[in-house]
Amino acid sequence: AIVTKKRCVKIPEKITEFLVVELSNHLFLQEQFAFDYDYKEYMPIRSNKLAKNITILFLPRSIHTISSAAFSQDCDDCFEVDNIINYFPENKINDTNYLAWVEVDERNNVFKSINGVLYDKYLTKLLFVPFITDISYEQIPKSIRFIGDFAVGFNKLISHFIIPTSIKGIGNFAFYNCMELVTVILPPSLEIIESYAFANCVKITDIKFPTSLVKIGHSAFENTGITKIVFPQDSKIRNISNSFSGCSNLESIHLPEGFLSVEIDTFNLCNSLKRIYIPKTVNTIQLGEFFFKQYLEQINVSSDNPFFYSEDGVLFDANHKTLLRYPSGKSNRTYEVPSGTETIFWKAFEGCNKLFSITLPSSLKRINDFAFFNCIKLRDVKIQPGLKKIGLRAFVSCLKLKRIFIPKSVTNIGELAFFEL
Repeated sequence: AIVTKKRCVKIPEKITEFLVVELSNHLFLQEQFAFDYDYKEYMPIRSNKLAKNITILFLPRSIHTISSAAFSQDCDDCFEVDNIINYFPENKINDTNYLAWVEVDERNNVFKSINGVLYDKYLTKLLFVPFITDISYEQIPKSIRFIGDFAVGFNKLISHFIIPTSIKGIGNFAFYNCMELVTVILPPSLEIIESYAFANCVKITDIKFPTSLVKIGHSAFENTGITKIVFPQDSKIRNISNSFSGCSNLESIHLPEGFLSVEIDTFNLCNSLKRIYIPKTVNTIQLGEFFFKQYLEQINVSSDNPFFYSEDGVLFDANHKTLLRYPSGKSNRTYEVPSGTETIFWKAFEGCNKLFSITLPSSLKRINDFAFFNCIKLRDVKIQPGLKKIGLRAFVSCLKLKRIFIPKSVTNIGELAFFEL
């Protein structure tokens, strides 16, 4: 490349007799490091010190391919070579890139630049906003339909972004690591938000989803500052997998009607989540990590749901016969399991550290494995005649529970059911 004193880089059209046709991934990554297991430290294996000083980049007419992560400053890929793990650790990435302008040769048949921003030739896709360039709603051509992978990622200036009404899709990592981004307004035309699209945008605290949206990808809002999620009543979203994992400020979520399942990792590492609403259409709930968090106070289910039921924020099956989960964050010191309940499900009361006393009904037949595991303040359990089975490690680590009455109706006690009492 030709480097000028003004920190401009002009990619040549040819190198000897070969045409330059492609920009590959991670052009602006400062250094690549390898972890040496003998010395237990990272060591540089490739340096790209020039990258941080570039302010203007000129692309020749010969370029016809730009990799989706060409302008990414991060890399999650790890690969092993000769007992060395090649890795790009976050604390080793120099975040002082100054790229402010991309200029494309007017004769290029694939790409086009307007005011230093990179688009496809036909202005249907926004490809890249330089790291220290702000862009407003008015500056984006009305013909743009898609915001590409990494298009705005790592931008250091943008704080408010109104996405034009022409946009139908937002690509993978599109706004990834935009640390100054506070406000994003999604248009009524938007249909798809791909994986990691807004991940690590830590200053985003609120987001309003349009009715048109049909997909929110894997980890799309991971590690953002969102505090509440409400979908419109006629939302088309059916599944969100772990789209909001790591949202440590998230306190409540109201899932939309039409939503089908709550998967095991849906709200992974959402450590402040207090309330969740399950609509009538949900037919599957996998009791993942967030159901056992100490902050969770209420699991509320639509009264029209034919598969699940909730009473006072406690989750049951539709027949009210199996208690599935008592939220760990409920403030009650005592709890009486409703009459008619026949089974206490696996880990139903695990980690409920605010409970001192629990009364079980005469209808109860089974206490499943780990049902009261680690209820460290539980002192009193009232068991009525009629119980038949106490499962494996059912009362393990109930350290305050000094004695328990087992009625003669019990015929099966699992291994280590009362270990560490």
